[in-house]
Amino acid sequence: MNYASSFRRYIISLIGIAAFFLSGNTVHASFPDVSSDHYAYEHIQSLLKKDILAIDADGRFRPEYEAARGQQAIMVGRALDIETESENAHTYQDVNSQLEGYQYIYALTAQGIFKETEFFYPGNSFTRAEMNRAIIFAAEQKETFSSPRDVLSSLWSAANIDTLLTAGLTKGEAGDSFGPEKPMTRAQAAVYTNQISDYLSGEQVRVPLILIEDFATPIEEEILKLTNEERAAEGIDPLEFHSELREVAMVKAEDMHINNYFAHESPEHGDPFQMILEAGITFRNAGENIAYGQPSAEEVIKEWMESPGHRENIMNENYTHLGVGYYEGGRTYYVQMFMQP
Repeated sequence: MNYASSFRRYIISLIGIAAFFLSGNTVHASFPDVSSDHYAYEHIQSLLKKDILAIDADGRFRPEYEAARGQQAIMVGRALDIETESENAHTYQDVNSQLEGYQYIYALTAQGIFKETEFFYPGNSFTRAEMNRAIIFAAEQKETFSSPRDVLSSLWSAANIDTLLTAGLTKGEAGDSFGPEKPMTRAQAAVYTNQISDYLSGEQVRVPLILIEDFATPIEEEILKLTNEERAAEGIDPLEFHSELREVAMVKAEDMHINNYFAHESPEHGDPFQMILEAGITFRNAGENIAYGQPSAEEVIKEWMESPGHRENIMNENYTHLGVGYYEGGRTYYVQMFMQP
C-alpha cells in the first residue's frame, strides 16, 4: 500500500445517519446543527431532496450521534430502492409491522446486509460492516466488480473490501484493519448512503476515503500494548495511539523498504521531525525508534528495551502519543514515532 501519498491527505470518516422518518411530503430544509461547510452537508441535502432522509421531530440532525440500525435501515433501503413486498424468510422477535421501517429491515436481511439473529435491536448502532454490505449489494446491481479476495477471513464482511475498491464506491487499503463492528455516526453514514443512491442512478460518485484514522493492525496494537506495559512497570503514564502520527510512521517504514536504507533520515522525506511537520502535525517533543528483521512485536520491543537510546524513547515521560509503523517486504521494518503535542 502506498502510505507515502496517504499521509499527506486528510482522512474523512465514513459512517452513519438517522432521523425520525415522517410520512407524506418531505420539507427540503437545512438542519441548524449542520453548517454549510460540514463535510457531509451536501450529501445530507441531497438525501433530503431525494426523500431518503426526513426531518427529525425537533428539526435537528445530530451529525455526531451514532446511527441507529432501525432508522438507517430505512435510509439504506430507500437508497437501494430495495423490493419490500416479498414474504419474510426470517423473523426477529423485536421487529413487527408496528415498527416503522420494518419492511426495510426484513428486505435488507434477506439480501444479507443484516445478519439473521433472534433479535434485531433497532436502537443499536449501525456498523461499518453493515454499510460495507449495503455497498456490495449496490455494486452487484450494476455488475461492475471483480471477484472479491478474502483479505481478512475472520471478519464477516471483510472479503468484500476488494469489491468496494474495484467498484469505485470507496477507497482504502485492503491491508488496513477495517474495524467492521465499529459504529457509524449519522453524518458519516449520510455520506455513504448518498453515494449508494448516486451510484445506482448513474451519477458521478464523489469518492470518500475509508476511515483508517483510529485503526491499527494487530502488530501495531501489540507494539503499543507492550510499550505501555514497559512504561507501566516504571510508573510512567501510558502512550495514546495517534492516528496521524501512525500514518507518518507507516510512510517511514515503507520508505526504508522502497529506498533500501535503514536510518533515521530518509533520502526522500528528511529526518523524522521534518516528516511529522510535513504531515501537518505540531509538537513540542518528538522521537523515533526504528528496527528491522525481528519476527514479532515481542522481539522488537525486547531489543529496543536492551538498547539504551531506544529504551530512553520508550520510557520518556514527556511523550504522550505514539504512532507505530510496520512494513513487510522481504524483511520486516518497524517504526515507533513518539510525540508530545
